[in-house]
Amino acid sequence: MSLFSATSNFTRNDAPALRLFRKSESSDDEDKRLKRREKNRVAAQRSRKRQTQRADELHEVCKLHFIYRIQKMLISAFALFSKFAGRMIICPMQTYDGNCGQTLENI
Repeated sequence: MSLFSATSNFTRNDAPALRLFRKSESSDDEDKRLKRREKNRVAAQRSRKRQTQRADELHEVCKLHFIYRIQKMLISAFALFSKFAGRMIICPMQTYDGNCGQTLENI
């Protein structure tokens, strides 16, 4: 069935007007498409920005956890050092000068 059938409201004389109507309609569709693409572009930019912010925040949290672990290791190392440093004060080897008068021949 053709566009200009007997049941249609348009006649062959209305064809140029129909073409103009379709052009304006396609122009409206094109405007809608452009607006939709622009909105989509802006939404994609926002999404990428949020993703970057989340990645930056995660990176900062990882750095803070790493610093916290190093701090704990340093504190425990210092505590261990303090414990041994306290023992070294009473250790007789600390006062030993390595010259007790014994040689291999004397042993």
